[in-house]
Amino acid sequence: MLKSNNLYISKSIKANDFSNFNHYLNTCRINNVKKLLSENDISRVTLMYIYTESGFSNQSTFNRVFKQIEGITPTEYISNLQKDIN
Repeated sequence: MLKSNNLYISKSIKANDFSNFNHYLNTCRINNVKKLLSENDISRVTLMYIYTESGFSNQSTFNRVFKQIEGITPTEYISNLQKDIN
């Protein structure tokens, strides 16, 4: 689809400080989770809705990846987000 080879894409991903395609993809997914969390009232939508809308198929993978990328758990992130709003 991109009319490019795997090596060029891999080099581009690494040149932008991602270790591999999965790291890039998971970072995009987590950024989408953060966007959805900031745009929605968390008391009206479930976390499951947010992470599945962002491409994660299960909560354990989502929690692990979120902590790897953000350095805190999703629960801690949501708590901090709610503190900032209040």
